[in-house]
Amino acid sequence: MQISGLVNQAEGVALIDQRDLSRAYAERLLDAKYHAVINRKQSLSGAYPAEGARILLKAKVVILDNVGDGEVAQIADGDFVTIKDDWVYHDNHKVAHGQLLDLATVEHTYDKALSQIAAGFEKFVSSTAVYVRKSDPSLLFNPQVPDLRAAVARRHVLVVAAGGGVEEDLRALHAYLQEVKPFVIAEAPLAPLLKKLKINVDLFLKDDQNADFGLVCAYQNDAALIVSVGMSAGLADFIQEESGQAAEQLLTRIKVGDRLVDARGVSLLYHAAPSLRLAIPLLIVGVVIIIILFAIIPSLRSFWQLAWLNLRAALGF
Repeated sequence: MQISGLVNQAEGVALIDQRDLSRAYAERLLDAKYHAVINRKQSLSGAYPAEGARILLKAKVVILDNVGDGEVAQIADGDFVTIKDDWVYHDNHKVAHGQLLDLATVEHTYDKALSQIAAGFEKFVSSTAVYVRKSDPSLLFNPQVPDLRAAVARRHVLVVAAGGGVEEDLRALHAYLQEVKPFVIAEAPLAPLLKKLKINVDLFLKDDQNADFGLVCAYQNDAALIVSVGMSAGLADFIQEESGQAAEQLLTRIKVGDRLVDARGVSLLYHAAPSLRLAIPLLIVGVVIIIILFAIIPSLRSFWQLAWLNLRAALGF
């Protein structure tokens, strides 16, 4: 088997970094008409019955799985790559090795994960209850956060965590970032990536602060809407986290839930409004075309003159 294409270009090859592909993520890849997917992580780990890999394979999309972060990191958007057997070729050199997924194996892993989900959910709920009993409720309900109301109140706030697929999600938010210009809070290790993507950060969290603190900080400062990037967003994420961390994340989301939306939801729903910078040139072009038409077509010129005379008569001047 051999398939080639341009990286992260429509109808090409998607290079992603997503553990346990969700249905929504798979549908985004299908909408972009990718013929193949190279995933740095496992598209279906077996820890949770994620549907994404099954959906892609049923749509005849090739998946090369779990290639890691080695030389594949040198591949840039728009580069030409080839998947041959279990290898990725770039500039005629082998750069990454993975596992070509087949539908039968993925179906087996999915069914096994589905049978184990009840036990995983029970463990998660139990650990959350233990965390609530042992924790200080004031840390969640009355936390000490910096006063940012002057900059944050009634604005959108983007909170960025160093999670899987964060670069792809930020790229998908390009139109949203350009039009809405949210206040940006990010974990410190993301500084190089955000600089690369030319995203201005208003507040970097300290080393002892995580993105959950950023969510609460935005909430306490009266943000109108909080958009999370690179964070746990679904049941699969919570079940796979360490028990204490998962419990903290769940309680944080309960607190800020009425204003919180995941970046992937925003990228699917958001449509940039026409920019004024584009509207003015288009208006000028339209006026010029109308003038040219009146100048070269006598019947239109006569119609305009008659309409103008009728208007003057009606207005009495």
